[in-house]
Amino acid sequence: MRLGIYSTVNGLPWGASEYLWSQTALRLQQQGHTIGVNYQWFPDTPPPLAKIQAQGGSIFWRNRPGPEPIRLSRRFTDKVLQFGQRYHDLWLRQFAPDFVLISISYHTDDVSIANACLRYGIPFATLLHCASTADWITTRHLETCRNAYTQANRSFFVSKANHAIMERLLAAKIPQARTVHNPLKVAASPLPWSEPDPVWQLACVGRIHFRSKGQDLVLQVLRQQQWRDRPLRVVFWGKDQGNQRQLEDLANWYGVRHQIQFGGYVQSPADIWAQSHGLLLPSRFEGMPIVTAEAMLCGRITIVTDCGCNSEWVDEGETGFLAAAPTVDDLDAALERAWQHRQDWQAMGMLAAKRLRQHYSPDPIAEFIIELDKLYPLKPSP
Repeated sequence: MRLGIYSTVNGLPWGASEYLWSQTALRLQQQGHTIGVNYQWFPDTPPPLAKIQAQGGSIFWRNRPGPEPIRLSRRFTDKVLQFGQRYHDLWLRQFAPDFVLISISYHTDDVSIANACLRYGIPFATLLHCASTADWITTRHLETCRNAYTQANRSFFVSKANHAIMERLLAAKIPQARTVHNPLKVAASPLPWSEPDPVWQLACVGRIHFRSKGQDLVLQVLRQQQWRDRPLRVVFWGKDQGNQRQLEDLANWYGVRHQIQFGGYVQSPADIWAQSHGLLLPSRFEGMPIVTAEAMLCGRITIVTDCGCNSEWVDEGETGFLAAAPTVDDLDAALERAWQHRQDWQAMGMLAAKRLRQHYSPDPIAEFIIELDKLYPLKPSP
């Protein structure tokens, strides 16, 4: 089969939204299938894309700078849309896919490739990684988005919550929806527990981006009097995506710099959980928060907001603690509940690992390939 993969990612070269489709593509290549990826151009090719290329896959770079770049004013909306459609047509004619998977990082991303697939009669599926009511779909893009989700052969979501959000945003039923899991980077067994000495350490893991991950809320909680003298440290792990300077300045302004650290970006999540007692992440929106699943599998409690899969996985007071909403009061209340039960964190973490293993796929890639095979029988390319 010739599988075309269109990724809408555009804000950063690579992210968690790219794990499922890229690992699926690599495995399908090993099975004899031909892969063609349509991807936003970045100066440096992400390593997984380079690996797909090395195994015979083709990459169609969108918006790659040329010697004579085409410049269109934003005022000429119709011309811009027509140019985008010509881009889609060019890729579909060049690669001639049997089936297209549209991987959507965020629900407001451009999904007009779906209209092109419909014009050419090419079956396709959508895979949405994150949806939020923080951003509504504008009237100008409503029909295009409805086409993408309602006329796809299958609409994959990484959480039931995101499926519900999209039906509300589109004001339309998506009956052919399925929920799938992302691959993880940790083993399915808890890590050894490290006793506090005497500081309890929580990890706030994710790109440092206030709008999505809500790290600013952590500092607003820590600045409150009841937290100032408690032996609690929060380590922020992840790449800066625009807000680390503000995070550092807020910590100094609020007088809580002694209670936080910056761990940077690490490739192995196990390195984080080996030195942490739990996860603290007040996300303002999520799809399938991989970090929650990885923390739980490593035997750590989670203190997270009720978004994405969090409420599907975290049992309040048993395996973790849920903040009802991404607000200072709700996060403070959840952290307080956790603090009062800190002597139970080790046992709660062990239970979290056990329960998550019961309903998380041991091989998300294999299961996703089975789902694709139902839509278009996967026969190796000639």
